[in-house]
Amino acid sequence: MTSSLSLIFLLTLAAKPVARPYQGPLDAIDVKDQSAGVLTRFLTADRGTAEATLTDVSRALGLTHTLRVSFIRTGAGPLAAAVIEGEPQRLPFSRYTELARRLSAQPGVLESWAFVSPGPRDDSLEGEAWFRFEHGEPAGAQRAQYRDDARYVEHLRKKTPLSNFHAARWPDYPLSKLAQTLQLPGRSCLDLPWQLQTLASLRWPIDAGDNLGLAWVDLPGGVATEIQQLALKEQRSPSSVVAEALTASRAQKKLAAAPDHTIQAPYDEGQPDAEKLARRSMTLFLPSELIEAAEDSGGAEAVSLSRVVQYAWRRAHPQQQ
Repeated sequence: MTSSLSLIFLLTLAAKPVARPYQGPLDAIDVKDQSAGVLTRFLTADRGTAEATLTDVSRALGLTHTLRVSFIRTGAGPLAAAVIEGEPQRLPFSRYTELARRLSAQPGVLESWAFVSPGPRDDSLEGEAWFRFEHGEPAGAQRAQYRDDARYVEHLRKKTPLSNFHAARWPDYPLSKLAQTLQLPGRSCLDLPWQLQTLASLRWPIDAGDNLGLAWVDLPGGVATEIQQLALKEQRSPSSVVAEALTASRAQKKLAAAPDHTIQAPYDEGQPDAEKLARRSMTLFLPSELIEAAEDSGGAEAVSLSRVVQYAWRRAHPQQQ
């Protein structure tokens, strides 16, 4: 009997410890309609190796057909941004934390983050967070509950618009700090992860301000040409000169107000020759606070963001008669 107990004891000592699976505090929440993703920082910019790593891990997790990946270069190094799409029903956040954890354990990976914040059409999640992994293990986390912020409580009481609270999240909230750490243009690309896909093909300007977000505007062709010509003349980005015009209109509290007809160009909307010149789309990186202020003002007057930009531009750059 004694020898049997000794054998069991020796076998117990010799057995390898069973690794405990990671269980994050937000793993059980459904993020199908929220903003969530994984950011992975690689040691080198070898895209082929990164793609192979992502393929292996996504296959192991059964994400081969639902994982969308974008590769982005920032001052912090090469990043891969991954978003899970096409899940038919529930999408627990654990799918993201497990993806980040496994990626962090792969050769050539420095660290990975899983992040989550309220979705653009579902604000039932009243908080945001990121969870960091290194070598397959948790290496840090930061969370914020919005109801702990008096500015958010004021919004719930209908005293202030939501855009005021959004502006207050920069630069100290978790996703704001993550965007700064990875030298992304702003937190907007984490609040709206589809913007990460655009960052893979467009370089954002360094002269348009802080906490930038993407804005697509449809302008009269003449206005778009004016913007580009001034930017070229002053050796600035088109985003920078548009942000300057919006800032001036906001200071005058005229964001959604049409400029006087006497200073408008013939091709401006509402002018006689407006239909003679084709319209053009422009992709701009603007301070997120400016975008939200423009959308708030435009929404109150049933005016689109594109028209707010046009009005601000013409007010700042009146047509010479």
